[in-house]
Amino acid sequence: MSIFGIVLVAVAMGLLLRPSRPRPNIVLVVLDTVRADHLPPYGYPRDTAPFLSGLASRGVVFDRAFATSSWTSPSVASLFTSVYPFQHGVIWGMKRMREAGFRFNHLPATLETIPEALKKAGYSTFAVSDNINVSPVTRFDAGFDRFESASNASSEAVNKRIKKWRPDLERAKPYFLYIQYMDAHAPYKARAPYFDRFMADGLPAIERPDFVAAYDSEIHVMDDRLKGLFEALDWDRDTVLIVTADHGEEFWDRGRGGHAHSLQNEVLRVPLIVYGGRFPPGRVEAPVGLVDILPTLRELAGLPADHRNEGVSLMPALSGTSRRWTDRTLYAHLLTFGGRDGPETAVHEGIIQGRWKLISTGGVSTLFDIVADPRELRDVSARNPEVVRRLQDAYRAFATTSRTYTEQPATEQLPPESVEQLRALGYIK
Repeated sequence: MSIFGIVLVAVAMGLLLRPSRPRPNIVLVVLDTVRADHLPPYGYPRDTAPFLSGLASRGVVFDRAFATSSWTSPSVASLFTSVYPFQHGVIWGMKRMREAGFRFNHLPATLETIPEALKKAGYSTFAVSDNINVSPVTRFDAGFDRFESASNASSEAVNKRIKKWRPDLERAKPYFLYIQYMDAHAPYKARAPYFDRFMADGLPAIERPDFVAAYDSEIHVMDDRLKGLFEALDWDRDTVLIVTADHGEEFWDRGRGGHAHSLQNEVLRVPLIVYGGRFPPGRVEAPVGLVDILPTLRELAGLPADHRNEGVSLMPALSGTSRRWTDRTLYAHLLTFGGRDGPETAVHEGIIQGRWKLISTGGVSTLFDIVADPRELRDVSARNPEVVRRLQDAYRAFATTSRTYTEQPATEQLPPESVEQLRALGYIK
């Protein structure tokens, strides 16, 4: 072959191998304790998140996104690993400890996490978590080039840390940045001017409207902080921004407040909004889960699928080629304890298939049509025994045949300030 021919072949190969678009920065924001139905993109009448509403109008909104549990440790572990709580084993963590000698689960080293995967794809990896359950103590820092951990320091404090990294982020492109804001977690603060505005609007008509107004005001503050960071770091260019939550919150929906009590929609249904110029705006009706985020990011970064992942890539939905599939099966798990430190009192199991959601606790099952009844007010198990049996069998088959990666719990003495942080957040008494 002549020199000219060799040059032509080399040029052609270069064009074929050149990526069609540069890899984007990826920013994953977890709004701790934010239930989907307290955000305007999901029909909430209060304007709790004007900035996020604007992003949603230009991005992709997943209408039916579900966490895998109703508190932080198991849910974020599933987000990071794309497996379910009964597989990764992070099911009680620091929430279930004695003050003298803390035993807790940590992320299994045999599972590849989001930051570990993206590092393989050439990404620099950064994180600031404001929740002590997502920290180096529980091995959530694995795969991060830089990981800073706080405990309910506020979204303002989180933003200050990230803004200091701006020169490093600019040099590190493409980068992956994980942020966990904690403001909406109890105890709520009445944030001005939003609290007074929400107290005056008469919504909602419940026993303690001040609790909800304070919670909603915290959401608005996080929305303001996210807007500020978005503008400061120029995320309108070359960046895919994913906003979700680890779980929701109960406001006397079933006679109680808080979370980690059940697998009902008020704590399991979370927002999932993806913004980036490469995706056509729209809404996705199909049920999806936090377990789908890692496979999605793998495909976005040009990585092959990981056979260990239980989730699926959402790239077809993001690209607009398929936004209506309904044959998904999603699972949820919660271990609840009685008394101050235990003992174990109940295992809650959940399964979602299409329009159906089954919750089983202590051998008692309830069934909901979450399309016709998204607030899960009507148990229809008695009218649909065949659906109950089918979903029970499906959960049992998956839970008994799926691969598990659990490791022995670790034991560590935490410093007094960490114990006080846990107590302030309600994780210990």
